[in-house]
Amino acid sequence: MRLEPSEKTKEHSMSKRVKERMRGYYYKTKSALQSSELYVHSKNGRGKKLIDQFLLDLRKILETNKYNEGYFNRKDKVVRICNENGLFQCGGLWNKNKCSYEGEHVINPYRSREERIIFQTWNLDHKIELSRSITPNILQAIERLSNGDVKCISCERDTTQGYIETDRYYLQIFTRENLKLVHIVCHYKGKHDAHSNLYTVCGKCSGVKSIE
Repeated sequence: MRLEPSEKTKEHSMSKRVKERMRGYYYKTKSALQSSELYVHSKNGRGKKLIDQFLLDLRKILETNKYNEGYFNRKDKVVRICNENGLFQCGGLWNKNKCSYEGEHVINPYRSREERIIFQTWNLDHKIELSRSITPNILQAIERLSNGDVKCISCERDTTQGYIETDRYYLQIFTRENLKLVHIVCHYKGKHDAHSNLYTVCGKCSGVKSIE
């Protein structure tokens, strides 16, 4: 496996690849939020302020977790998606527990440069879709905060002030709670019947108070 000049080991190279994907998800989320009507035409700039704060909090969580760089690192025994040799297996369609092409959709990008290139066509697929469900719910949650119309997802109490649970959206955008690695054949690009939610809480139920 030929490495780039800046890459010291195969593990470093693969960690770099997953970090690039995570950054891509962050900037896709950022672009969607900052091009929204709420951001561009917010009253008194409150919507813009709330979105900017949410993005700052989201990035802090991502940086704290080092962009989940261990997902593709075969030496990371805790979070790696592959086995100790670097073999990855397809997770199957978004709504299936395993791949229908058992034994066929496997790849080891640690083995050769060719397999590393092919591995770039494999996707970390969002079961709950980022553009169709997660970002619209983030926007709606922030809009309700901006308007003082908050419903707590924990106690279901209506309140005029509350907080957005940034960590919940982080889990859906960047972690294996909502991501599965799939071969291009198993990457279904149609609409997924899985949905995000409005993760807002009242002051009594809030843990980390990200946005108020």
